[in-house]
Amino acid sequence: MNFRLYTKYVVALAFAIGFVCMGYAEKTPPAPEARAAAPPPLPPGLMVPIDDYIPYLLIIAFFAGVYFYSKHNKNQATNS
Repeated sequence: MNFRLYTKYVVALAFAIGFVCMGYAEKTPPAPEARAAAPPPLPPGLMVPIDDYIPYLLIIAFFAGVYFYSKHNKNQATNS
């Protein structure tokens, strides 16, 4: 068997076994003192820091897409 293929099988098996073992791990709830010390979750609808920058992220993503698309088209071979 090809060594690389064998290595991929071994790694995939190790991840699968680890994933299954995590599901069977015994989890106990935290002590009542630890639950009281945690801050309450934010109510729905409040702004989070990334909400202010979403329009900027969309604009940057658009220009990055145009840049990479034009770069990809220039690198393709033509049939002429």
